[in-house]
Amino acid sequence: MRQAFKPFSAIASVVGFALTAAVSQAATVTVFAAASLTDALTEIAAAYEHRTGDRIVFNFAASGTLARQIELGAPADIFFAADEAKADALDAKGLLASGTRSSPLGNTLVIVTTPDTVGIDSPAGLTNAAIQRILETRVWSLREPMPRRIWRN
Repeated sequence: MRQAFKPFSAIASVVGFALTAAVSQAATVTVFAAASLTDALTEIAAAYEHRTGDRIVFNFAASGTLARQIELGAPADIFFAADEAKADALDAKGLLASGTRSSPLGNTLVIVTTPDTVGIDSPAGLTNAAIQRILETRVWSLREPMPRRIWRN
């Protein structure tokens, strides 16, 4: 009777091993990312998850908050910081995997003004005493013409 179960046991072992291997190929990747990257990374992650079967778990917050969590031992596979100094500090403390540091993303300051705005022709113009308000509550439709001036540092 033991002889009859050996082939079944062998087949069950092979199938079990194959299923385990298939399941182990899918990974959970924990990503700590600056809040300004929420929309872009969420969209990228959806496509990545669909293609690979991996699961992406996000922790979005300010770079300083995320860096502090990492310092306190929070597990992160990937850290996207908006503040390079925060990543530098983690690197100096040996909290980043050696040789993995890169800066693939960046931000650009965009200043949008109306045609009648006077005195803002550079980022320094935002400190002009004549400027009473820097945040307009009006929501612009994409169909409306909206003048803009863009400066990059």
